[in-house]
Amino acid sequence: MPARVLDVGGGIGVHAEWLSADGYAVELLDPVPRHVQRAARLAGVSAPLGDARPLPAADASQDAVLLLGPLYHLPDRADRVRTLTEARRALRPGGVIAVATISRHAAVHDAIYLGHYLQERQREAARAAAANGIPLSPGR
Repeated sequence: MPARVLDVGGGIGVHAEWLSADGYAVELLDPVPRHVQRAARLAGVSAPLGDARPLPAADASQDAVLLLGPLYHLPDRADRVRTLTEARRALRPGGVIAVATISRHAAVHDAIYLGHYLQERQREAARAAAANGIPLSPGR
């Protein structure tokens, strides 16, 4: 039996596609209907609509859980903690959770790198994100 991978917030299946091609049993979960529809077309990938906070997976049912997007889309700490708790619950003993985050200082770095930091709106948005961890578009 191939290893079972739950790709939480997997979008259109960028990771699910190659994992499935390598023989893994992949279930991709995403809250965006358009993403799920596209991911469901990938061979060997099941893709239900869903949320990272109440995972539909049974306890200890997954060999790996990918959280390569949800955490930086959840601004409330309680939601991030619940997502991590759910991933741990769904993971079998000895399994792996892969997590990606984005630093609250990323907006400052990006604005400087792209040469936009001298623009007042860009600077305000970057400073707001650094202060509270919630990214804002410069026009807001």
